[in-house]
Amino acid sequence: MTRYHNKSEELQEAFFKDVLRQTHESMATVGKSSFYIDLAGVLIRIDFAGPALISDTTTALGHLAVDPGQRSVDAQILVWDSVSTGVGNVKPPLNKTDYSDRGDLWGFNSTRYLSAFHWSDYSLNLFDSEKKTGIFWVNDAGGLPYWSRAAPLRTLFHWIMQKFGCQLVHAAAIGDLETCLLITGRGGVGKSSTALSCLLSGMQYIGDDYLVLSRQPELRAWPLYATAKLGWPQFETFPVLERHLMAGAHRDDEKATILLHPHFASQIPRSLPVKLVVTPQFHDYKATVLATVSSEKLRGAATLTTVSQLPHGNAQTYSFIGDAVENHPGASLMLGTDRSAIPKATAAILESPTRDHSIREQEWNTAPNLPLVSIIIPVFNGAQFLSDAVENVRSQAYPAIELIVVDDGSTDAIEETINNLPLEVRLLRQSNRGPAAARNLGIKNATGDLLAFLDVDDLWPENNLYMLVRHLLENTQLQLVRGHAQIMQLEAHNNEYRLIGNPLESFPDYIGAALYRKSLFQAVGLFDQTRFFGEDSDWFERVDQSGEAMQTLDLVTLHVRRHGGNMTENKPLATMRKLQLVKKHLEARREPAS
Repeated sequence: MTRYHNKSEELQEAFFKDVLRQTHESMATVGKSSFYIDLAGVLIRIDFAGPALISDTTTALGHLAVDPGQRSVDAQILVWDSVSTGVGNVKPPLNKTDYSDRGDLWGFNSTRYLSAFHWSDYSLNLFDSEKKTGIFWVNDAGGLPYWSRAAPLRTLFHWIMQKFGCQLVHAAAIGDLETCLLITGRGGVGKSSTALSCLLSGMQYIGDDYLVLSRQPELRAWPLYATAKLGWPQFETFPVLERHLMAGAHRDDEKATILLHPHFASQIPRSLPVKLVVTPQFHDYKATVLATVSSEKLRGAATLTTVSQLPHGNAQTYSFIGDAVENHPGASLMLGTDRSAIPKATAAILESPTRDHSIREQEWNTAPNLPLVSIIIPVFNGAQFLSDAVENVRSQAYPAIELIVVDDGSTDAIEETINNLPLEVRLLRQSNRGPAAARNLGIKNATGDLLAFLDVDDLWPENNLYMLVRHLLENTQLQLVRGHAQIMQLEAHNNEYRLIGNPLESFPDYIGAALYRKSLFQAVGLFDQTRFFGEDSDWFERVDQSGEAMQTLDLVTLHVRRHGGNMTENKPLATMRKLQLVKKHLEARREPAS
């Protein structure tokens, strides 16, 4: 993994102030106009340099518009472009490799000066979290894509809401006059179609894509955008919405954008308390009903898609959404084949007494005869991390583990560290032959039918082992189940780890993010120990080619700690795996079948 060096706080502050100076110059050049909104009780003033971006920004926010009167502004956003104002922006002090798909600027890790660049609309977003001042800039206002007009300033609203104890969430919400269902999950699971069918039946509508949650004194949902988005084939099933297409909507767009304000204004409440958190799932029966759902599935449905889309989605984001889901009734919303009956079914759910439909981990943890899991920790001069790794395994509280530490020729105090561990450990030794050989030694000596791997400097999220074991037990055809990795970077100024980056953009083949049936290694072979790097991608490629069943969950199942001493820290990705893998598989294809 390429190592990214943090930019100094002074440099990030200077960049913000340079852009702010250009922002003020643009407004002095073409004039300024202001638009006020009340978002979850927070008064935000949006200032525009000239008229170019006003309509594209305010149309989706019309339901939030207010007269500020004597209220003090809580936060402000300054919006401008270069083409219409004639004012250019400053060049960021970055390399082209410092940009991510989610929008994070690598190395820009200031907790005061937040920053993001979105390729999708070519916009720069900056926020001074102390002065609560945001900046939105694009080069050409005329080039905004439909999704930016449907959900303007989303990144800045995310940062502002966090500053005021709230959280943007990728979710839909529909309700009656007293309460609502919060519908979470990735795109394509039925959030938008469910929300719009309920809207057209007369129910209250808070959102179909993004909304705001607050937690004091209760979990409450607030509308953000008065728009909805549907794929064009889905849109055809709602012909009544044809006349509500947003201006500029085009069939070449991936989705149809529907403007709900002012026509449906009476059905967009200021906010509603959340009665039930649900994640939708299509099934083959006619009726729409509730079913039980595991806590980790509900938590993953709410957190992963949110974190993957919001720059600086961090520990605060995980904690807010995770706590809200854990401490609230939850269920799976099984969407029936009779789509016309969905509004009636959801209305009935809202009218019924609240029940907790969740399957909590601690209830499942008491199940008898849980399978033995052999956990293999390869270590090379990692004694300083081993205690943390073992404590992390211990905190999983899984009752049937075999802990195997494979010493790959360490020269530090590994044996002394092992002697002081609070758990019984099987110690295997070999000369320094690399992590692939170390894992293979562990596999050959493991007695469990299920295997897990944890690099000595990585950690598992809470209840991770239970969740993965349960998924394999409930899906007997699977040989392997895995999730995504969340990177944690060591901050030099306070020696603490900070979540960075988008887990959906992380390296997909982290060995520690999965749980394996031991029989899978008999089917596809062990890790290629002729290589010190790339053995992970090589092995997963073999699994893929073998046709053995594996599944990737919408969950973070590994925390990867980056501290400057990782084996892959300064190795270019091509050096580590791509060229070697291409060469190996080309050679394999040339060999005659035996």
